[in-house]
Amino acid sequence: SLCCKVVYEVKKSIFWVSVYFANKNQHAAGIIYFLVLDP
Repeated sequence: SLCCKVVYEVKKSIFWVSVYFANKNQHAAGIIYFLVLDP
């Protein structure tokens, strides 16, 4: 359905944006990773 397609595209976009920023600034990504995944 159209709704599922839109949700998929949005999720894919968010994924690629996060990958882009992770590559762009690995130090910041590491900090975020640490804060989010390490209680």
